[in-house]
Amino acid sequence: MDKSWDGKFSNLKISKLAFPELYQELKGLQHKDRGDRLRFLAMLGLYSLHNLSHNKKRSASFECEQPSEEDTPSSTEGKVDKLQIKKSELKDRLLSSMGDKI
Repeated sequence: MDKSWDGKFSNLKISKLAFPELYQELKGLQHKDRGDRLRFLAMLGLYSLHNLSHNKKRSASFECEQPSEEDTPSSTEGKVDKLQIKKSELKDRLLSSMGDKI
């Protein structure tokens, strides 16, 4: 099997059910704009993966600290809130790392 690639996607389908946010993001765009937006989102994702090792090193120092009982969520709701906060922090770090590129 030849592993060379010409850079084209001929059968790319974005599922409305599996990726509703991405589907809505691309739905209202013209063909060229949709391709440009998809490329930009892919670059943003690759950039975040590239910087992930930097973020892990930075957050490792925080993980070494023992959490107090006040910081430890006692319910599933607390864990979900903590997850949402972490996701928001990661998104903010990603967007701030992009700076003028957005």
